[in-house]
Amino acid sequence: MIWFWMMVKRLFKKPVFWVILLLIPAFSLLMRWMSGLDRGWLVVAVTGEGDGKAYAEEIAEEFSSSAKTVRIIRCANAEEAVRLVENVEADAAWIFLDGTAERIAENADRTDAKVPVVRIVERVDNVFMKLSREKLFAALYGDLSYADYLNFMLEKVEEFGVEGEVSEEELQAYHSLNASDGSILVLSMIGEKEDGQGSGRSVMPNTDYLLAPTRGLLTSLVMLAGLIAAILYQRDEEAGAHTWLPRRKKVWVQLSCYLSAMLPMLLLLLPSLYVGRVWTGLGHEAACALFLLVAGVVFVDVVRLIVKDEKRLSVLLPMLFLGLIFFCPVFLNMKMFRPLHYLFPPFYYLHGIFNRIYLMRGLIYIAVMTVADVLLRVVRARWGRGLSE
Repeated sequence: MIWFWMMVKRLFKKPVFWVILLLIPAFSLLMRWMSGLDRGWLVVAVTGEGDGKAYAEEIAEEFSSSAKTVRIIRCANAEEAVRLVENVEADAAWIFLDGTAERIAENADRTDAKVPVVRIVERVDNVFMKLSREKLFAALYGDLSYADYLNFMLEKVEEFGVEGEVSEEELQAYHSLNASDGSILVLSMIGEKEDGQGSGRSVMPNTDYLLAPTRGLLTSLVMLAGLIAAILYQRDEEAGAHTWLPRRKKVWVQLSCYLSAMLPMLLLLLPSLYVGRVWTGLGHEAACALFLLVAGVVFVDVVRLIVKDEKRLSVLLPMLFLGLIFFCPVFLNMKMFRPLHYLFPPFYYLHGIFNRIYLMRGLIYIAVMTVADVLLRVVRARWGRGLSE
């Protein structure tokens, strides 16, 4: 315990530690602030031709009020919308063609080639452009499905010879009976039913696109602090600062060094996750944080024992940090190089937030890495003469 507090005092005198420590709440607050802005990752110019202008205004209003990933610019005509794209003032132009409602109804009647409803002009095609087109189709889907429903019902009324005439207004009123607001999706962890009580409320936070990578990036900063602590310890070891300590005592000094860096980070991580609106509950977050702390300490020590040199550790640090982001599901859950994913503690931590099975696998990871740590120490003690520990 004495060594732990000594290491804490030492680290708090290092400017780099303060920078990383303060990055956690600063980044969380920044992401939350940016998620509330009407920023728009894409700028889309929206207009219509003929009676398509009214439909274009409805879509523009819907996107302006709900889709923060897309910023809408209303244009008077198609020429203005295309000009904005050409002048790089907009990423895309959505031009609703004349007779939009009739075109939607016609698509419900046809099973062959579809009738175009919207003309899209883009400067370049990328992931965000594809996402915006998916959102546009989702906005149009309600009218497309209603047109299909209306045709089907009118056909069945005629087929079954229903007495009396059924108007489109009656069919529309019946269609609207079950219309309701709110999401029909409930996010929960594997093995739980909704929120565990059947209330239909989400267990997992339903965040927007910008907040989604917050947890993974903050976790990478925690691991970065542990790796920097390993470099500082290795520097002291090579300078002979710990040569007078017994071998068993050195182990506690090493653990104290890693813990003094990672524990303050994790204690600050928990409220930062709450502020960043990616919180899942105190008990679950605390259990996952404890796992990350133990797994992170073992991982950092194994890396130090393998590299064995302060300069090489410093060179390897950026690559390890990039590996944490690439191989762990921070932005994407990459399927390639799968065996390498299992080497990093955040892989189990980030998956364990949604699936507790990964936390159980993480316990196996800790056991395997602990055995590897002990074997490395034995090998270095027997055949590592001349190498600093």
